[in-house]
Amino acid sequence: MSDEHYTVRDVWFTREQMPWLISILGTLELGRWPAAPHELNDTTSELKPQGPHDTASGVCADVKLRLEALGQDGLMLVDHYRYCMVPRDMEIRWRMWFNEIRTRMNWALDYISDPPHKTKGVAFRRRRRSYDMYISDRKYSQRYAQS
Repeated sequence: MSDEHYTVRDVWFTREQMPWLISILGTLELGRWPAAPHELNDTTSELKPQGPHDTASGVCADVKLRLEALGQDGLMLVDHYRYCMVPRDMEIRWRMWFNEIRTRMNWALDYISDPPHKTKGVAFRRRRRSYDMYISDRKYSQRYAQS
């Protein structure tokens, strides 16, 4: 994940981008966008935003809203991606096996991520179902598929 970097104009909240966005949440909270490794000395490049947000604080607010909708599972994502908590520590904190934690984090990422856009300019559509309903549907589908 260390090689990843997106500009504000590249952020579409896809499943691939969300872990990176969660990992830089501290920088975004300060209203700053992290510089790309090759652009650390280049301050002349100004990009016109094409994504849904044009500032770091806008992206930060959106990521926080998405995480808050997840409740406990959002906190698991923050522990794992922002604070780099190792599986054993997560098992102790959340009192469950890491397999269950990983499953819940995958469902959470699926819920808060937008599908990759074929055309730019398509706005994020909030899910009509709550996260709890989304999870109960996933669990039902898994049980049905196993029988």
